[in-house]
Order: sequence, then structure tokens, then C-alpha cells
Amino acid sequence: MHALDPHHEDSAAAMVGRALLHVADVLLFLFFALAVYTAFFSTAIFLCEAGAWSDAAQAYVRPGESRASPFASLPHSLWWAVATFSAIGYGGEPGGRTGSD
Repeated sequence: MHALDPHHEDSAAAMVGRALLHVADVLLFLFFALAVYTAFFSTAIFLCEAGAWSDAAQAYVRPGESRASPFASLPHSLWWAVATFSAIGYGGEPGGRTGSD
């Protein structure tokens, strides 16, 4: 069964390798653009949605709310951006909270 032999010139692994080499520049651009978009939008959501620092709560609190903002830091905002971009569905609340508390 020479189709699965990695040393066979027409093996599936060789075809995948050649295909990846053929589109390497496109994949590199895709990952670079995704990294730039993620950094930009996670920073933007943090700046727009974090609220003001509350000494009493020791956290950022949005106007009209008493609990801490779900966008407490840039890593929390980064989680939101990655989850939203990947369409997992957890983008509404960073850190995986349900919003019920």
C-alpha cells in the first residue's frame, strides 16, 4: 500500500506539504492580519467598554452598573476578540461568565 508510504513521491503527506508550501504566503498574511485585527479590536473594546475605575469595587465599572465590567483588562478583551472572531459563541462575556451573576 504505497499511498500511505511517506517516502513515496505521490503520498498524501507529500501532496499536503506541497499544497501548504504553495499557499504559505497567503497563510502568513492571513495569520498576520488576524493578529493585527485581534490586537486592534481587543484594545478598542477595552477602551470603549471598560468604564471608569472604582476604588470601592477595585475594578472598572461601566456607567449605570454596580458590578465590575467584563472587560476588566486587555487580556479579558483579548479573550473576547478571539472568541468572537473564531465564532465559538463565548464572545459576549470575557472569561466565560454567563452574565447571570
